[in-house]
Order: sequence, then structure tokens, then C-alpha cells
Amino acid sequence: ITKDPELTKLAQTYIKERLHPRSPRRYYFDPYAAITIDPATMEHFPDYNLFILYGLSCSPALEALPLIQRQFSDDFCLWSPIVSPCTTHQLIGVKFIQERQCDTLVAANELEVALLEDIERQLTIDPRMGDVYIQRAMMLMISGAYDTIKPVWIQRILDQQLADGSWTNFDPLFPVGGDRFFGFSYFFLDIREPKANFHTTAQAIYLMALSVASYSDMRQN
Repeated sequence: ITKDPELTKLAQTYIKERLHPRSPRRYYFDPYAAITIDPATMEHFPDYNLFILYGLSCSPALEALPLIQRQFSDDFCLWSPIVSPCTTHQLIGVKFIQERQCDTLVAANELEVALLEDIERQLTIDPRMGDVYIQRAMMLMISGAYDTIKPVWIQRILDQQLADGSWTNFDPLFPVGGDRFFGFSYFFLDIREPKANFHTTAQAIYLMALSVASYSDMRQN
């Protein structure tokens, strides 16, 4: 989005050096990748990975799996409605289904409405800053749900940026000595030093790039 040379180089290095030529994850970068999808080799994949991979590939073999069909339900993530990134990952799969125009497009469109409402609710009732919080705001932005995004959510994310420009998957509440803080980690309370997290930082950068791009589009229109 930003055409930043360092980010572009990082992505190209990953594709060239870290991604196996026959890996199904090549669908992330090439929607026309001719890579065979064999569900039997993916039993160790988390539920959401399979759903996202189905959205990327539109594979009939994956579509036939009961696990994929269950993820078209808006109550699939009710087992953990607050702390889990289940809903956001479900929506990521939906966005790829829409982009690739899979056979399940109608069901995906209906599911998106419910997921966006759930993500907005989660941002409202769960104030803990970290990876999941940023991911929720990011998915609202990706989905074009600009009217539901509160400026305070974006400001809170900006306020949590570390001095080196990164973000941490830890919400510090108060200092306890040295560089350590008492605060919220992913699932529980913890004492630690806020440090850069690659996954969290990548999502925050993507969110900010989307924000700038959407603002530019609105000004032009």
C-alpha cells in the first residue's frame, strides 16, 4: 500500500527464501497457484488456517470438509467470545472467499454482516490493548466499515507504539520496577517488559497504511 522499499524487500525475501515452492501458503501471494490441496496433509492446521486456505484456493476438497462448513456459522466462535481472535480469523477467510469469488460467496456475504457486528462489540467491551485489539480494528478497516471505527480506538493503538516504532502484544497497566510492568498479556495477567512483537507490529503497520489510504480516497472523492 505504501510502496515502502524496506517492507517490499522484506516481503520479497520471505517469498523467495522462506516459502517452499509447493507450500499451499503460496496462495497468499498467487491466487492462481497450481498447488494440489490435500486435506489429509493438513490435519495439524488450526481451524482458521484451513478456512483461510479454502478462501484463498476455493478448493472443492476443503469446501467439502465439515470443519469448513461449520465455520460458515456466526456462532462458530462462541466458545471464546472475548479474548480469542477466532472471529477476526473467520472474517479473514470470508474476505478471501469474496475476493476469489468462491462457490460459497453468498454464505460468506451473509456471515460477514454478523462477524462485523461481533467485532465492533468486542472492541467496545474489551479494552485490553494488544494483538487481538489491533486485529479487530484492522479487520473493520479491511471490510470498509469506516463508520463503525471510533477514532479513540485508533488513537489508543497509536499511543501504544513503542519508542523503536514497534508494537507489543502486552498491555502494561503500571510499572513494578526497572523496565517491567504489570499488565495484560494474551490470556492472563503478567509482569514483563514491553517488547516488540513482529505479528502485532505487522498488523499495526497494515492498519495505519489502510487508514492513510482510506483518508486519501475520501478526500479525493
